[in-house]
Amino acid sequence: MKSFRLLALAAVSALALLRPALAADAIEAKVDALLAQMTLEEKVGQLTMASNEKTLDWQAMETGGIGSVLNFATPESVASLLQRAHSRLGIPLLVALDVIHGYRTIFPVPLADAASFDPAVTFRSAELSAREARASGIGLTFAPMSDLAHDPRWGRIVEGSGEDPVLASAFTAARVKGFKAGGLATTVKHFAGYGAVDGGRDYDSIDISEAELRDRYLPTYRAGIDAGADSVMTAYVALGGVPATANRHLLKDILRGEWGFDRAIMSDLHSIQEMVSHGTAADGADAAVKAFLAGVDIDMDAGLYQHHLADAVKTGKVPLDLIDQATRRVLLLKAGLGLFDQAPLDPAVAELKLNTPETRTAARELARQTFVLLKNDNHTLPIPDAVRTIAVVGSLADSQPDHLGPDAGIAHDDETVTLLKALKARAGDRYNIVYAPGCDRHCADADGITAAVTAASGADYVVLAIGEARDMAGEGGSRADLAPPGHQAELIDAIARLGKPTAAVLYTGRAMALEAVAPKLGAILLAWYPGSEGGNALTDVLFGDVVPSGKLPVTFPRVTGQVPIVYNHLPTGRPADPTDRYTSKYVDIGIGPLYPFGWGLSYTEFAYSEPKLISDKLAPEDRLTVRISVRNTGTRQGAEVVQLYTHQRVAERSRPVRELKAFQKVMLAPGEEKSVELSVPAEGLAYWNAAGEHVLEPGTFDYWVGGNSGATLGGHFTVTAGSRLVARAK
Repeated sequence: MKSFRLLALAAVSALALLRPALAADAIEAKVDALLAQMTLEEKVGQLTMASNEKTLDWQAMETGGIGSVLNFATPESVASLLQRAHSRLGIPLLVALDVIHGYRTIFPVPLADAASFDPAVTFRSAELSAREARASGIGLTFAPMSDLAHDPRWGRIVEGSGEDPVLASAFTAARVKGFKAGGLATTVKHFAGYGAVDGGRDYDSIDISEAELRDRYLPTYRAGIDAGADSVMTAYVALGGVPATANRHLLKDILRGEWGFDRAIMSDLHSIQEMVSHGTAADGADAAVKAFLAGVDIDMDAGLYQHHLADAVKTGKVPLDLIDQATRRVLLLKAGLGLFDQAPLDPAVAELKLNTPETRTAARELARQTFVLLKNDNHTLPIPDAVRTIAVVGSLADSQPDHLGPDAGIAHDDETVTLLKALKARAGDRYNIVYAPGCDRHCADADGITAAVTAASGADYVVLAIGEARDMAGEGGSRADLAPPGHQAELIDAIARLGKPTAAVLYTGRAMALEAVAPKLGAILLAWYPGSEGGNALTDVLFGDVVPSGKLPVTFPRVTGQVPIVYNHLPTGRPADPTDRYTSKYVDIGIGPLYPFGWGLSYTEFAYSEPKLISDKLAPEDRLTVRISVRNTGTRQGAEVVQLYTHQRVAERSRPVRELKAFQKVMLAPGEEKSVELSVPAEGLAYWNAAGEHVLEPGTFDYWVGGNSGATLGGHFTVTAGSRLVARAK
């Protein structure tokens, strides 16, 4: 019990940013006093989370039989809920919600944030989102999603930070810290490996070796936990045939044991019940016992703890001390949030803190940094000064929901600035804007293409809005075909035949397969789902007020058949050779991606000097440090993301052909040159071997520095000391 209390105190310390007044010892004393007075049924109630559904057990809610809720979203609904919810001992209700990339003001989706290659962007959007949600009575967000995604067919790739563990770890940590700075408790999800579902099909199985799990997938979750995450959510998937919700290796050995995490662990929605479908539990009662004994503290909306856990204690299947420990974690979370001393929620007061000028200004500024210029032939962008008539084609240009993207909180569609609205506002008396949707949001038919061609034929310039409607992305949004959906290829082809300068604005929550359409477009600006101020931010970039600086956090394939395709793949014994049929490639498509990881153009140009190593011989306690000069050789101010990649030539286990190790974004005026230093501890070159050891081996490493994962400048260095064991799996 002494060691448990020490871990509990650590959990209280992790909530320091959230705690309004109580000191850690006062919180401990309060929780101890409550726990001593609680009945078994009241303790189980604290481990029960219920959703705002017709089946909600209001009697249990009103008598303390439910400890937390989700999907009460508006200030009005939360205030009404809190007025009805009561507990014999005055234990407050925890209100949780998916605050993913905004609450009322919506910011760019998380995958877009990662494209900024600047964690400060995601920190700020998370902080402002949390402020709005906390003012409205929300205490916990089910974010950040820390799942690494290697298959863009998976709809939920939009919620994460892409395919690279170093980049995704940095953004996971920043989102945790941002949410906490804004007053929300956080949930790292989905533990673990959810982004590796077979075929990109949501909820499907995963098959990851232990070494691969530790090298690629676990670091992102660990980054969130180290940043102070308050809870962890399990994944729907089964790892090695064992559902994550009852996977003792994940929850007990790694999360609790190796990482020392002793805050709350919760299931995903209904995932305990779904163990029956997995074939690892006979019924709901069996599933409840197995999930709880594996380490899951909170049952999200399955109702199985509520109905079975007390009986399991009485029959000896579940020890009472484990119930006490789980209840303590929940109470510590609530106390750390200040819920015991929270004043009644006034919806009118909350409303004044939503959608403020501060959040709107930030939404516009942050969105500008997430756009990626994929292509820009003949300086199609920015829109030339001589242009007078602009044809805006594509229904996505005027669709408010599709600017917001999935998981858009309680946003009001009518508060969203679309691209068309922003262009019209910008036009004034200088430009003539004509608009033709061409087809509906899903481009399900081609009936409007002729009218769109007619509208565009009289214009000097065409802005073509293409991509995915928001319901094509997000949870349940897995797609088998990553090409522009519906009849968009026909629309693009028809507009291209006019010969007008055409810039495409691409709305999406994933990497798309664009090889068939990209040659027909002068420029492609990747907008993602840009949020409440997306239209204004896009207009700022289209007209050149702001220079795009985003980089791809995911690889863009040529065609869907190349998927999964990632830059940091393992080598093969027969690397791709276009002159040799019997090498690893497709015979009907070009080798490599259309746009590689880290890719992104600018309205200016950058030149790199030869990189220099501080030392080309490293001991395990040293740091790899590379210096390089970057010069803006163009005529406009712009930002470049300098990226460092490495490769271990020989190892016990094949190492990826390249791995991102460090990155830095630098702003340069025309003609300006800056020296950039990228550094990583030598231990950052270690990997997990088949024996469960994290080792740094001696040998030769290659390195490259540049503006994307195809960088060619570089050299090599050596790790000189004997093999060093960095860590060992328990």
